[in-house]
Amino acid sequence: MHDVRTAVLLALQAAGGEVVGRTFLQKLVYLAGAKTGLVLPYGPDRYGPYSPGVAAEVDRLVEAGILMESVDRFPSETGGFERRRHKYVLGPEGHALADQHMARTDFPGDAYAAQVRNVLATGCDYRQLSLAAKVHWVLSENDGPITLEQAQQEATRRNWTLTSKDVAGAAGLLVALGLAHRRD
Repeated sequence: MHDVRTAVLLALQAAGGEVVGRTFLQKLVYLAGAKTGLVLPYGPDRYGPYSPGVAAEVDRLVEAGILMESVDRFPSETGGFERRRHKYVLGPEGHALADQHMARTDFPGDAYAAQVRNVLATGCDYRQLSLAAKVHWVLSENDGPITLEQAQQEATRRNWTLTSKDVAGAAGLLVALGLAHRRD
């Protein structure tokens, strides 16, 4: 299993030192790791693939003062499933630590950072990344190609509610990120 601390630090650094949203950070690390072959401790959860290890590492980095965290609350009538928005900013020590981790030879730092930037370049929000991560999880658990309808059925089996439009949009994003291929 790859180092969760390295994955979190490099994701934040590749994002310009700042990421807004816990869900966004979880899905960013997941999708970047999936593309670069990282084995990170993710499992299916209510909002898609989730890593208690990533969450714990973020908390440790905040506690150590390497990562600054601020929290905004949203009224319940706001769209989406997040009621609080966490913002994470790498401090100077965090950037220096990320540089050290980038130099590791046992971690695909350049490829991972490039994939983080590719995900960010899509302009997707946390909801779109959550949908893409769910569909990727479903695809990764199947031995061969599956249709969009089958992906939707598999997601439903995991208690993930995805519309056909959600699945199609997520699949398009995964194709754009090189994490899935279309069958013609």
